[in-house]
Amino acid sequence: MRSFPLVIILVTLLYPKLSMAKEGCAGDCFSCHSLSIKEAAELTLPLNVKVKSVSPSPIAGLFKVSAEQDGKEGIIFVDFAKKYLMQGVMAKVDDLKVTPVKIKEKPDVSKLMSVNSVLIGNPKASKQIFVFSDPDCPFCRAMHAELLQLVADMDIAVYIKPFPADIHPGAYEKSQTILEMNSLEILNKAFAGEEIPHPKDVNNKSAIEDVIGLAKSLGIKGTPAILLPNGKIEVGFRNVASLKKMLRDN
Repeated sequence: MRSFPLVIILVTLLYPKLSMAKEGCAGDCFSCHSLSIKEAAELTLPLNVKVKSVSPSPIAGLFKVSAEQDGKEGIIFVDFAKKYLMQGVMAKVDDLKVTPVKIKEKPDVSKLMSVNSVLIGNPKASKQIFVFSDPDCPFCRAMHAELLQLVADMDIAVYIKPFPADIHPGAYEKSQTILEMNSLEILNKAFAGEEIPHPKDVNNKSAIEDVIGLAKSLGIKGTPAILLPNGKIEVGFRNVASLKKMLRDN
């Protein structure tokens, strides 16, 4: 069943008065309550879907609206008061069955992430973090100083992965140079706002594009972004005290 990426009001519990017809009434709820396709289309207009049909829901107090988006169908539920839209899977308890779920093995993040990175700290440290950082991002520059202090205070490996943002047009070429030279001196100069050499091969974009692709696959959209040992991702500036606490808690 299609699950639309919609920005809607989700509710998990309706007021009792919405789950029944008028107090004291009996019989078919839909003899008193109705929802036309036109009304459903108006209610779901902000969702950019095409309403196909409206029918009674298995749960009293709700209409079941079949809708289409990008050629795929899904279900939206509308309450009798026509104030709430809900989306999700509805199943009858008696029909539920327990199905064993195979747990996927956790990927070896260190092997995945240590390539196309510049290392700060001890490569043999038991703890390591991976930081997606833009050399022209002011928050990244500020946090770079905190990362240098972090490796001075504790035994840790910090892998910096240049991740240039589109709003910083010069960051892409700087990121190419950082990965091409794989030099801590060049990395520090870039994050200090100093001039660094142009990449020797401007057309060789494979390394930086691999980083960009990896960031997108992890759902990272902003910088600085920190991938912790447990796979959790934290986005935004952190000072050295916050970084230490983050490592203790994760």
